[in-house]
Amino acid sequence: MQDRLAEADRRARDLSREIRLLQFDRDYLKDTIRKRMNYLAQDEVVYVFPDAKTDSTDPHAGAATNANQD
Repeated sequence: MQDRLAEADRRARDLSREIRLLQFDRDYLKDTIRKRMNYLAQDEVVYVFPDAKTDSTDPHAGAATNANQD
């Protein structure tokens, strides 16, 4: 029971810290959005390369994607 309470306290502290960072640290917010939601900066281009397991007859495989989000 003590371990569960200690873990819950640690988790609450971690979440409080993340909330503060998201509210006040613009760079942290941008990094988090990019990582969790796969957003791109306006000047970035993503190249998608097919895996060895991917069907090579897919006409969209390996196509470049340019998302204008930031």
